[in-house]
Amino acid sequence: MIVRYIGLIGVFTLLGGQMARCQQRELGITGGVMSYLGELNQRPYTDLRPAIGVSYRTTYQNRISWEHHLIAGRIGGADSLQSDPLQFNRNLHFRSNLIELGTQLEINYFEYQMGSKRRFFSPYLFFGFSAFYSNPEANANGQWFKLRAIGTEGQNLPGGKKYNLINFAVPVGAGFKISLGSRVSFAIFTGFRKTFFDHLDDVAGTYADPELFRPEEAVFVDRSRIKQGVNGTNVGLERGNRNTKDWYNYTGFSLCFKTNRRQTACDRVR
Repeated sequence: MIVRYIGLIGVFTLLGGQMARCQQRELGITGGVMSYLGELNQRPYTDLRPAIGVSYRTTYQNRISWEHHLIAGRIGGADSLQSDPLQFNRNLHFRSNLIELGTQLEINYFEYQMGSKRRFFSPYLFFGFSAFYSNPEANANGQWFKLRAIGTEGQNLPGGKKYNLINFAVPVGAGFKISLGSRVSFAIFTGFRKTFFDHLDDVAGTYADPELFRPEEAVFVDRSRIKQGVNGTNVGLERGNRNTKDWYNYTGFSLCFKTNRRQTACDRVR
């Protein structure tokens, strides 16, 4: 048994040493669009808004890459653009700047090596972990207001609780990368972010009483065209779905530049 464990340790040490000698490091820029899925938009790849980012990737043995990235973009949604009559009547909207800091594992379907004549392209899958910042806002009379500061569902009233501006997500997606030369590569990708958060759009719970807000804030509490409650208001009725969490997507391209200064074990195999 001891000999077996010593053998396994030796194998992993050898593989680790090979991976350490065969690393390809890349610094990249990304650009594309972001979209959001939640109470105010339930159709993927709609209401697209611009996003940019930077990335740093290390590729091991041509098959596995580990990437770190920083992305900045904007998401948004509006009930007025939806076909569901209940959503249209609710009449809410939002936009939010979003900043993501993440790390993800990429698995190349084929062996891939920048600058190779045989291994110059590959589809790939990725998944990882990220933290993101968002702060939804809405417009009234040409002016944008931060919705969290208002507490549209009673978060700022006695017994309420504000939601966090920094939250976490799991990126999952796919892409295609191709080498454009010995030190440059290009990729296209799309990735959805499964969040553990339901206030990307500031909509998650029930209607608060607009009478408890200042007049300039009450307009964001209940914007419905027709009140659904028997008492002529929506107070206490469902405003969002507490049982689901919001998603967002980043789709775009990356242009990466190899940063290795010295030749590696990978470079000697073309």
